[in-house]
Amino acid sequence: MKKLEIKTTEGSYNKYRDMAEKAGISFSRNDKYFGYTKQELLALYIKDNYLNNIPLESFDSMYRVLPHYTRKIITNLAENTCVWKHLLIYEVLGIAPIFVDKG
Repeated sequence: MKKLEIKTTEGSYNKYRDMAEKAGISFSRNDKYFGYTKQELLALYIKDNYLNNIPLESFDSMYRVLPHYTRKIITNLAENTCVWKHLLIYEVLGIAPIFVDKG
């Protein structure tokens, strides 16, 4: 099976990877992700590579329970959504980034 890829910029990829690392956020030990199995997430990804088919409320609810120190790193709902989607796409699903800003 061909490895799945997604187009992004290196800056965007690094920004959200670094935010997740600094905040200590990871999915590495979960069986369910926002209520979805890995297979279900893959099906959602195939339909929409940016996982816009996961309700924003799912990501917003995660922001509301972030510790105070984490909210100094992830400062708003938009960043929160991007960080979680980054983790789902690259960490959970293992999608390979294709940097569009690298000629």
